[in-house]
Amino acid sequence: MQKYYFLKVIIPILLANSAIWAAPGRIEIQNNESRYILSAPHGGFDLYTDVVAESVCREIKWSCIIASGYRGEGEGPNVNRPTQGVKGETPSKEAQEVFEKYVAAITSLHHPSEILLYVEIHAQRANQNIEVAAVGFSSDELANLKKIMTSNIQQAGLTNTTMAVEMIDPIKYKATQAKKIGTLSMVKRALHLEVPSRLPVEEQKQLIEFFKISLRQLVN
Repeated sequence: MQKYYFLKVIIPILLANSAIWAAPGRIEIQNNESRYILSAPHGGFDLYTDVVAESVCREIKWSCIIASGYRGEGEGPNVNRPTQGVKGETPSKEAQEVFEKYVAAITSLHHPSEILLYVEIHAQRANQNIEVAAVGFSSDELANLKKIMTSNIQQAGLTNTTMAVEMIDPIKYKATQAKKIGTLSMVKRALHLEVPSRLPVEEQKQLIEFFKISLRQLVN
């Protein structure tokens, strides 16, 4: 049975393209009245994920949440879960407060039960794979997702990048804590994508194109 993690928080009414400020970071919301949400929890740290998320949402009209300025090198709040640190994650008051603000941003768009698909973009330095962890997807669905995204990698021109999908391939980033106590525990269906941070800057446009094509196909 899907576990839901819902926090009651009091926030002001949030309008399209609004922002929640909390030192030292901020959370931006692009409300396109969509029940599909694209999120970048580690903007400014996970290279170019904030730019990709904002650009893709503007184009395909998904709603978008971008947190920036919270995460540092191996330290700081994890944002999408109420812990801090990467190895040996630990809870903290600051991490809990930031997580609650992030949950508030999500629930300002829709109650988690109403979200049709929630997608998070992260960046990793371990390999040249785009790795996908998932919630609420069958093995057949993930096999089809891999087929679609592999084709789209080639179409977008990401020539040195490959796909690795949970339940099909070995992956390094399984989003275990986010699934257990974070944002991925809130929704019925979610994808957690780790893109290679070592992509050349000039391939940023190709990555945006990859996400535009792939996310459209996943919901059509």
